[in-house]
Amino acid sequence: MRFLAVTDDFDSFREGVDLTVPLKNIINEFYSKDLAKKSSNAKKALWKEGKFTSAWEPYGYRKSEEDHHQLIVDDEAAEHLKSIFSMYMDGRNYSDIARQLNKDGVLSPTLQRKFYKTGEKPLPESKPWNNYEVKRVLQDVHCTGDSVFGKYQQSVFQGNKQRNLPESEWLHVENTHEGIIDRELFQQVQSKIQEYTEAYKKKHQQNNGVIRNHNFYTGKIWCGDCGNRMTLSRERNGTFFYICGANTNHKSGGKQCKGHRVRKEYVDEDVLRLIQTHMKTVLDTEKMIREMNAASKNQTQYLLLDKEVGKLRRELSWISKRKSDLYEDYLERLITEEEYIQFSRIYSNEIENIKSRLDTVLAAQVRYSQDYHIEEGWGNVIHTYMSKRKLTKEMADAFVDSIIIHGKYDYEIKLVYDDQFADLQKLKKEKEAQSR
Repeated sequence: MRFLAVTDDFDSFREGVDLTVPLKNIINEFYSKDLAKKSSNAKKALWKEGKFTSAWEPYGYRKSEEDHHQLIVDDEAAEHLKSIFSMYMDGRNYSDIARQLNKDGVLSPTLQRKFYKTGEKPLPESKPWNNYEVKRVLQDVHCTGDSVFGKYQQSVFQGNKQRNLPESEWLHVENTHEGIIDRELFQQVQSKIQEYTEAYKKKHQQNNGVIRNHNFYTGKIWCGDCGNRMTLSRERNGTFFYICGANTNHKSGGKQCKGHRVRKEYVDEDVLRLIQTHMKTVLDTEKMIREMNAASKNQTQYLLLDKEVGKLRRELSWISKRKSDLYEDYLERLITEEEYIQFSRIYSNEIENIKSRLDTVLAAQVRYSQDYHIEEGWGNVIHTYMSKRKLTKEMADAFVDSIIIHGKYDYEIKLVYDDQFADLQKLKKEKEAQSR
């Protein structure tokens, strides 16, 4: 009988193999799975009894010293918890509540747990309250005296990856510990959170559609201080602003950020003005170069370059034919394989050399043509938008490479064709120098 184990690289027919090694691996795997299953079943049994098994206590509670599976109320944190629910029902949002708690020096849930563990009270500002912490506390059903288990599943065989389970698979157990918040109040808060969330999503979707249509520089506009991407935001009065996500005086990568905020219409005006100047200057320069090329001196240079082009093309044709004939010579055994490879390499190098020289001469010849034009793609873009008097997203996409905001009226705008534009201006100066 032959035994194969692909994952263990085992084949019983191979000489010198030890059958105990793959068998041990198989036994260990079965043992690990069995152990994990038993551990999971033991935890579920504790859950059904309402025993708390998590490493971290919910806010407002701590673990009993007599029984670590039992939650007991922390009187001080419980008062803060009641205050959080009261503030939310009074209409204060997560940010406002977090600011108030931080102002009052209340320890955040993370610091509260650290205090339970070490017995040393940490500084509140070392890990302050934030929107997420406030919302999480408001949505934690433990505050009512009930428990919910099995929200997540973790597999040691998938690298300890954790995945969320649907609510239908959660285990709800009532009256597992003393409640702090009345169940009716808790449900009112959940309804209010749900109502706010749905309203926010609806408004966010509407705003996203509007903003998407008005944002001409997606992924192209950046803060000059911290380097963060700037996003488009709409004020209540309908005015659009590009804003930096960093707070004022925020440091990113060692750079101080001023939290720039710039009106979109100002940016659009400057971008349109630059594009229009770019297009007009290109067309004027192109026309000027054609006129200068019409001069007899420039036409003489054009003809000399034309002769050089013809010469190089003839050389290229002759070398290419010699390379083609070389293969025929090899098939007819007039040359050896070694000679064929050697001469073929020589001819290939010569062909590449001639092509390179030809490209250089052709580029130079174009500069002296009476019908001089910029490259086709660039020219097509300019002729498409030359008559436009209003900036559109399509125009911005075609021309704008990047925008860096340094201040309210201080922008660094880079166009897609800036390098070609610089080459064109350089050619113009050369032509002007030759005409003197």
